Amino acid sequence: MQKICKNVEKRISGLLRGLILFFVISFLLAIPAISQQTMDKDTLLLCSFEDNPNSADGKAAKVSKGIEYVEGKFGKGAYFKGSSYIRYPAEGNINPDNGTIEMWIKPLWDGNDGKIHHILSAIFESKTQIFMYKWFNGNLSVHIYGEEKGLQVLALNVNNWKSGEWHHIATTWQTRGDQNEVCFYVDRKLITSRKNLRMPVGEATLILLGTAQSKKLLDAVVDEFCISKVARPISSEVY
Repeated sequence: MQKICKNVEKRISGLLRGLILFFVISFLLAIPAISQQTMDKDTLLLCSFEDNPNSADGKAAKVSKGIEYVEGKFGKGAYFKGSSYIRYPAEGNINPDNGTIEMWIKPLWDGNDGKIHHILSAIFESKTQIFMYKWFNGNLSVHIYGEEKGLQVLALNVNNWKSGEWHHIATTWQTRGDQNEVCFYVDRKLITSRKNLRMPVGEATLILLGTAQSKKLLDAVVDEFCISKVARPISSEVY
């Protein structure tokens, strides 16, 4: 009889431990991740938009009216409502020779809405620049404007995008000697790459998310905006 009681006690104890473990794991999984990425030695700017626009290392941003902090991909994100933008200090926050610009974005428009949506501008000396747009024809594109070759474009048609969906977009560039390569990724898949483009030169003078231009409104939620000084490996894995 005592053996039976002990066996029953062991089974009940085992069940209780299993239930406790189940509830603990369920609780931890229910807690939303605050940030996908963390600062490392190659990060120049990382903004998670947890109720403020500033970078993880305290770099202050200039914010227009219309920015709201809402549910993001991880924790909270910045909603660019109407003619709104966030401007970051440019010096030292982007490298014209090697780098990565990436972010999570939830457009509040369909890809085939026939409108232009300005996502980002990075302007350097001599008015050379890198910028991201969704164009009226449905092309999501990275534009690189160098000193000599003029406008150079990497693009993907996103007419199938639906309002309210999250997407990861990124561009990387890498220079080795007199050779370079620029890559464009959407949802962590390589869309296209081009070699030996004429890249921006000199110090950056402006980094801008969103726009005040009424015909090019971003109208989207952005999260985990990150600029690095190296060409990151963009994949489905979190680094």
